[in-house]
Amino acid sequence: MPYWRLFYHFVWTTKNRESLLTPEVESLVYRCIYSEAKKMYAPLCVVGGIEDHAHVLVAFRPAVSPANFVQQLKGSSSHLVTSVFKQPFEWQEG
Repeated sequence: MPYWRLFYHFVWTTKNRESLLTPEVESLVYRCIYSEAKKMYAPLCVVGGIEDHAHVLVAFRPAVSPANFVQQLKGSSSHLVTSVFKQPFEWQEG
């Protein structure tokens, strides 16, 4: 039986490092990140950050591309925040 144990620590910032992660936004973003990671069968270890960036410590299968994983988390969370708060929310590219 194959065995794997890959942990990733991702850090990404809000666009232009603006202080967009207010307590209300932060809560929504973190819940979204947990939800999206769960859909991708990736157990999250830790999600945190401050007003202008987020940290995600996660484990996922070798078949999952780290770039695609982060793209999914960033895209879904920015879309959700924009739709809920009716104001643009963007992560830095990359």
